[in-house]
Amino acid sequence: MRISSSFNKTAGIDFSVSAITYDYNGNLKTMQQKGLKGTSSLLIDNLSYTYIGASIGITSNRLAKVVDAAANPNSTLGDFVDGANSGDDYAYDGNGNLTLDKNKGITSILYTHQNLPYEIKIAGKGKINYIYDNLGRRWKKIVVDSTQSTVKTTTWLYMLNTVYKNDTLQFFTHEEGRARYDTTEGTGEAKAFYFDYFLKDHLGNTRMVLTKETNTQLYDQLNLEGNPGSPEVLRQNAQWEDKTGASINVTATRVARPGSFGNAGSNGSYVILARKSTGAIGAAKLLKVMAGDRLHTKVESFYTVANANNSGASGINSLVANLASAIGASSQVGAALKDGTSSIASGLSGVTALVNLLNTANNTSGGNNAPKAYLNVLFFDEQFKYDASASLVRPIPYGPNAPQPNNLIGSNAVEAKKNGYAYIYVSNE
Repeated sequence: MRISSSFNKTAGIDFSVSAITYDYNGNLKTMQQKGLKGTSSLLIDNLSYTYIGASIGITSNRLAKVVDAAANPNSTLGDFVDGANSGDDYAYDGNGNLTLDKNKGITSILYTHQNLPYEIKIAGKGKINYIYDNLGRRWKKIVVDSTQSTVKTTTWLYMLNTVYKNDTLQFFTHEEGRARYDTTEGTGEAKAFYFDYFLKDHLGNTRMVLTKETNTQLYDQLNLEGNPGSPEVLRQNAQWEDKTGASINVTATRVARPGSFGNAGSNGSYVILARKSTGAIGAAKLLKVMAGDRLHTKVESFYTVANANNSGASGINSLVANLASAIGASSQVGAALKDGTSSIASGLSGVTALVNLLNTANNTSGGNNAPKAYLNVLFFDEQFKYDASASLVRPIPYGPNAPQPNNLIGSNAVEAKKNGYAYIYVSNE
């Protein structure tokens, strides 16, 4: 965060660049870059630059090689990738155009008479072709993806201010940004557009995109119904997770509904068991959220014990034991956080507010205790630090041998206060 003439790094977020040096031609010689890895900032780039002719005392402005002393070949942070290669990393044609980049796996770049690239080949991945008009304006881009068993070709067409993908309109640009066509209509007619507005800095770089699009994401009810392999089961498997972040695997997880748990008409034929002995956490969902998002969720529970023994309950231990794998398996979480999943999960054990919330008292009736079973909606910021301002834990009502609803629908929906993540799960301690 910027404060007056310096950056505040007390939150542990540091993207600073240092150790910058130049040669006499003004070419970069060294540079160090920090970046966020998990919940802390580390040195992710320690670069040294060499230019063509340096070995024989000739000063040139053409980059020959970059060495990263902090290279991590398995990094998914988007930092510089120092490819495993020998000799120079880069090569050029007679006009000074780049023709080879070993660090990116580019084996060939061909140019037109106007020095515009028209073919780029990437080892093991495929190629990209460009077509231009007589004035050098890009007219078409053809991407050939060879990483799949069946080679996939995608064609982008650029016609004035409109952009098409495989002959389907994607968007058109306007002075303040772009208007995206709603391709889900499937009518073949451009009836709905979502307008995006670009906020730019003094150099014309887009720093923020504001959109008029609203998005309501609906998930299939996890009712555990359907025959093996049926669309109903496949949708639930694709949308819902178990405690490790893997697919809920409906047919392997479900058990027959107890006879006193409602009826087949209202409660179906199957339920899922959540027990301390099997990890305490039943169904779950990890979502990326923005401030203002409202989450609607509901669960019905059933138990038979009149006075539950909750002596072994530990909500924080159940969460910490499973959260790392849930983060690692989630498509909602970025690579920077996935590199630090273990430290994220273990660090939550020391967050007093979270520990206390997950130890919310169970409901009682006289001297009898309901199980410490909950509907949990936990929020985290973009660095996966716990956000207590909106997080909620709802204990199940007391009432053995009868369905017990726990409803966070409509006016009871939970609103995200910050951009970040929401982890929704049911548990029984």
